[in-house]
Amino acid sequence: EEIICQSNEASPEHPYLKKKHVQPHGLRQISRTELKAAAPDLEIFGSGDLLVVPLQDTLGKLWSVQFITDGGDKVFLEGGRVEALYFPIGEIKDRGIICEGFASGATDHEATGHAVFCAMNAGNLPKVANAQREKHPAVKFTIAADHDKPAKNSGIRAGEKFGREAALAIGARFAMPPVEGMDFNDLAKEKGLEAVCAEFDSALKTPAPESNSAETESVKILIEHEDVDLLPGVPTPNSLFDGPPVSLDLPDLPKLEPSFFPSWLGNMISAVSEATETPPELAGLLGLAVVATCVQGKVVVSPSPGYREPLSIFVAPALDSGNRKTAVLNEMTRPLRDWEREQAEELQPEVDRATSERKTLEARIDYLRKEAAKKKMTKTFEELVDEIAEIDAKLPEVPSIPRLWTQDVTPERLGPLMAENGERISILSDEGGICETMAGRYSSGIPNLDLFLQGHAGSAVRVDRGSRPPVHLQSPTLTVALSPQTDVIRGLGLKPGFRGRGLLARILYALPTSPLGYRKLESKPISQSIRAEYSWGLRNLLKMLPATDEDGKPVPHVIEYSEDAYQEWHEFSLMVEREMRDEGKFDQINDWASKLPGAAARIAGLFHCVENAGSSPFPNEISPQTIKRALDIAAILSEHALAAFGLMGADPAIEGAKKVWRWVERTQSESFKARDCFQALKGSFRLMKELQPALDVLVERAYLAKIPQENSGKVGRTSSASYCVNPSLTEDWA
Repeated sequence: EEIICQSNEASPEHPYLKKKHVQPHGLRQISRTELKAAAPDLEIFGSGDLLVVPLQDTLGKLWSVQFITDGGDKVFLEGGRVEALYFPIGEIKDRGIICEGFASGATDHEATGHAVFCAMNAGNLPKVANAQREKHPAVKFTIAADHDKPAKNSGIRAGEKFGREAALAIGARFAMPPVEGMDFNDLAKEKGLEAVCAEFDSALKTPAPESNSAETESVKILIEHEDVDLLPGVPTPNSLFDGPPVSLDLPDLPKLEPSFFPSWLGNMISAVSEATETPPELAGLLGLAVVATCVQGKVVVSPSPGYREPLSIFVAPALDSGNRKTAVLNEMTRPLRDWEREQAEELQPEVDRATSERKTLEARIDYLRKEAAKKKMTKTFEELVDEIAEIDAKLPEVPSIPRLWTQDVTPERLGPLMAENGERISILSDEGGICETMAGRYSSGIPNLDLFLQGHAGSAVRVDRGSRPPVHLQSPTLTVALSPQTDVIRGLGLKPGFRGRGLLARILYALPTSPLGYRKLESKPISQSIRAEYSWGLRNLLKMLPATDEDGKPVPHVIEYSEDAYQEWHEFSLMVEREMRDEGKFDQINDWASKLPGAAARIAGLFHCVENAGSSPFPNEISPQTIKRALDIAAILSEHALAAFGLMGADPAIEGAKKVWRWVERTQSESFKARDCFQALKGSFRLMKELQPALDVLVERAYLAKIPQENSGKVGRTSSASYCVNPSLTEDWA
C-alpha cells in the first residue's frame, strides 16, 4: 500500500508501454527515488521509472505488486502473495478473458472490449480461473494462453499446459496465437488487433468443455502427471532431471519430544514449550543441563567396571533471535536462582560477622608489623612476630555465597570460581558469547580451552601462574548450555583448536525448526502444580549429599548398570563403532561419534537422578527402561549433530546456490540466462566465475538443468548459458 501511495498514474509514454503499443489501463508508475522511500530494502536493477502492477483478489483487496522495468524485466514484490491474484482491465459483463501477463491482457482488452484478468504467469491461470468462476458463475470466459516454445529440457509448453487446464477446470474456451513463440501482444504488433479478434472469435465458435465431466477430469489428471508425455515424442521432465531435487537446506531432523524425558522434567519441558511457543529441543536440552547443575560432582555413572562418566554435559540447541530463548532459560533456571537467593540470605549474617572480624584482626596485624619495623619497640621483635603469627592463624574464613551457575566468565576466573563452589559450576546462556571468550577474546586471540575440556572429563586441574593464585582441582565438573544462533554454529568449525582439541566433539547439538511466522501468539500459562513439581525435584537433587568412602570423606554416588541395561548400552556402542568406519554414517564426525556412547550414559544417569529425586537411600542401579529412553534421545541427537557439522563445513557454493534459488523463486523464472541472474545478484557475486559454482550446485541437485545450445563452432561465453527450472518445483508458483 505504501508503494501504491507513493506512485502515480502510469504515463502512456513509459518505454515499456510504447514498446508494447498498449495503454496503461490503470497501471501505476513510480520513480526509483520514491520506491527507495517506500521500500528501502528493495533493489531492482536498471534505470528509469518502474511500472507498478497492483495485484488483487476477487474482493478487491490489494495483496502485492509486480514491477516492470524499461526493458521489460518483471519482478514480484519479495514475500508478496501472487497465488489466485490478478490485475483487472475493463468492466466485467457477459464475457471475460483470463490471460498471463499485462501486455497480452491490455492487447486482448483493446482488441475485444471484454474484461480481462491478468494472472501474471502461466501457473496462476487455473487458480485465477477458479476464483473468477466462483465470483461470476454465469460469465462466458476464454483462457488466452501464450504460445510458448517447448522447453528444450522438459518439452513443456507452460502456457498451453496451464491454459488448457484452466479452461477444462471452469468450462471456458481456449485461445492461443497460431505462431509458436508468440503471445497475443506479439500477434497484434505483427498483424494488428484484427488478427487478435479473429483468434478469439474462432475460440468462441468452439464448444466449451463441461467443467465437471468425466472426460475433463481424465484430461486434467493426464496434464498433472509428469510421467506422461504431454506432446508426442517430447521427453518428460522425469527423464531430464535425474530424480527429485536434493535439498539445499538442512534435512528434516527428528524432534526431541517432551515425552522422551522422565516425570517432572518432561512435564516442565512440555509446559514451557507450549507457553513460549518454542521447539521442545530448547527447553529439553536446557532442562538436562539444569539437572546436571544440581548433581554434577555428587553422582557418576558406571556402565561397566572401571569405566565412569561424570554427569556434566555440554549442550547447544541453536535458534535465531526472536525465538524467546531468554524466556525459556528463565523458566528452566528459576529454581536455581531461587535456591541461590535463599542461600545468600541465610549465609549473609555469618558472612558479615566473619568479614568484620577478619578486617579487625588484619588491622591488628598491620599495626604489629609497623611496630616491628620501628627502631624503638615496647616488645622484642620475636614477640611481635609470634603475636602476628598467632593472630594470622585465628583469621576466620569468610564463607562464600554458593553459586550454581554463571553466564559469562573468562577462563582465568572460571578456575577460582569452581574452587569456591565445590569444584563444580555451570555456564547457562541463551547466547553463544562464551565461544568467543574460549577462542581468545581476552587473550590476544589465543584459545584457552584446557579448563573447559578438563571440566567436561572430570580430570584434575593444576594451574600455577606467577601473576595469579594457583588453582588445584581434583575432580572438576563443568556443565555448559548455550542457545546460539545458527550462524554461530556454522562458525564454530573455523575457531582455532575447537575441533582439533576435541571441544566440538563434546557438545550435544540440536537444530530445531524455528516456529517464527507460524506461532498463534496465544499465551498458555504454566500451571503452578507443574512449576512446583519441577522445583521440588530440583531442590531434592540440590539437597542430596555425596556418598562417603571408608575414611568418611565425600565421594560421588556411583550408578551402575543392571545386566540388561548394560546389554542395551553395549549394543548401541557397537552400532556407533560400526558407523565410524569408512563410508559409515559417522565417517566424517568420528570425533563426535566416539563420545556418543559416553554422552548416552550421562543422559541415562541424569534421567536416573530425575526418577529418584528425594529417594533415600539413593538407588545405585540403573534400569533398562531408563537406558532405552536415553539411547532414543542419543540417536535423535546424532542426526542433529550430523546436520550441525554439515553447517560448520558448509561449502560456499551451497550458500551461493541458496541465494540464486531465492532469486529464482522471487522472480518465478521458469527459465533464465546466466547473465540475467548475474545482473540481479551483483551484490553477492562480483564476477561471473563466482556465480558459476552456485549454478553448478543447482544443476547437480536437480533444481536446474542447463539448456543445450546449438554448436556454432565458436567458443561460448559462460554468461550466455541458459537454464530451466525443474517443473516439480514450479507447480505451486502462482
